[in-house]
Amino acid sequence: FYLYYAGSAFILLASGIVYVGGNIGMNIKLTKDKTFVKFSDFIYRLKYLSLYLSIIGLLVVPLMIYNVNGDIIKFFNIGYIRMLSRYVSYIRYALNYNFPFYIQILLGINYFASLINGIYFAYIYLNKKMKYFFIYIIPIITSVLISLVTTEKAVIIYTLLLFITSFFVSYNSLNNEEFKISFKKMMMFINIFILIFMIFIFIQMSRYGMSGIDGIKYVVSVFKIYAFGHISAFSIWFTKYLMYMAPLGCGRYTFAGIFSLLNISEREPGIFIDYSVISQKPLMTNIYTAFRGLIVDFSLLGAILVMFFFSLLAGIAYANYKRSYLSFIYLILFYSITLLSFITSLLNYNTLIGAFGLLGLTMGYYNLRSHRR
Repeated sequence: FYLYYAGSAFILLASGIVYVGGNIGMNIKLTKDKTFVKFSDFIYRLKYLSLYLSIIGLLVVPLMIYNVNGDIIKFFNIGYIRMLSRYVSYIRYALNYNFPFYIQILLGINYFASLINGIYFAYIYLNKKMKYFFIYIIPIITSVLISLVTTEKAVIIYTLLLFITSFFVSYNSLNNEEFKISFKKMMMFINIFILIFMIFIFIQMSRYGMSGIDGIKYVVSVFKIYAFGHISAFSIWFTKYLMYMAPLGCGRYTFAGIFSLLNISEREPGIFIDYSVISQKPLMTNIYTAFRGLIVDFSLLGAILVMFFFSLLAGIAYANYKRSYLSFIYLILFYSITLLSFITSLLNYNTLIGAFGLLGLTMGYYNLRSHRR
């Protein structure tokens, strides 16, 4: 892949800024939130909420199939799944079909369920109550089924991301020692990654209507671009940006979903519609990382200040997340945004923002209720 050093230098600078901001923040201790009750005192109450949300989120799958005139019974047939995936991909990208608004609401509820389930999963993991653990991964299963219908692999990535980050923060909040990755756990993560990768291959082949070894080879070559082409694409764009700095977007790219909801500007599929040629073959991609949106919206200096402030708050949250539920939520948000930043900004998607909003309301409610008792 092509690589221009100015873009790489900016990414290193951004990483350094986040490191400095986070370390400064970790030295700032806040007074205890008066509404905060010890996390372990009410986490057990999330059990039934987790189950209800998982079931509600699961409803999005049959409703999606119904909206495209599919057959729910035949959905258990692999051949039919491939045909349906191909059809839905065609009407979405060629005919600009969009699912109804209530489908988006249910998708947001499934993301919210993933956050809650990740929190409660940490509780049952620490207390060795894993007998019915599969109940708490229903949102992840739902995301796989959604992806089989729509061929959108991002849904799986987002759901896993929310579950994992909420699990880690909750585990550390409930336990004296932070979560450590042993060899056994590493092997488990590798096996899960291989399984997810195989699902991605099946979904992508269904989108293209491909089969056989040649189809697998082509899809894997596409995934190489998705996984490793972002730095190249960003560096190419960044070099052009230094020569011609366009007017500021003032948030329309970093918060594309909100701007689209308010009818200020329309969000394009993939956020950016222009592609960069990243190799001689040629190979192209429009994945520019979260950095492009920040720079276009707030300028170079503005992007650096935003990242510093963002990481400063994350450092403060890390120092206080066991004593403040707002810090607890912000730390999950920080990890989620950071881990997704090599693709895009998590704040582009209203369903994900809504999931964190619902988490804030839920945690606030349980804190206040426990405090009054």
